[in-house]
Amino acid sequence: MKMDFDNLGSWATGGAGLFIFGVAYKLLWPLLSSSLSSALATARASDQLMKQIMEERDRAVARADAADKRVEAMSSELWSLKNSVDLLTFQLQVANEKIEALTAEVRLLEGGNHA
Repeated sequence: MKMDFDNLGSWATGGAGLFIFGVAYKLLWPLLSSSLSSALATARASDQLMKQIMEERDRAVARADAADKRVEAMSSELWSLKNSVDLLTFQLQVANEKIEALTAEVRLLEGGNHA
């Protein structure tokens, strides 16, 4: 829209609009600026909290992995010990059977000498 320099009403309308805009800017800009600053501070704080949460999660995952490895090592050692005990039990049974056979043989020999 072209402003007519000879028409005083168009100057007043344009000036009034500019005045209203200026007053609104002066009144609303501090509120808007404060709101934006608060939002920015909140976003920074939430980013920092999220970073701390992710770091703590990574540490927890590392601890869980270490615990899992310890459990696997202990389980492996337990199975190894169980196998060793099973082997020793078998060897003991074989030895007991040999002892019983030898004892029976000795008794048989002793019985033959006394008769």
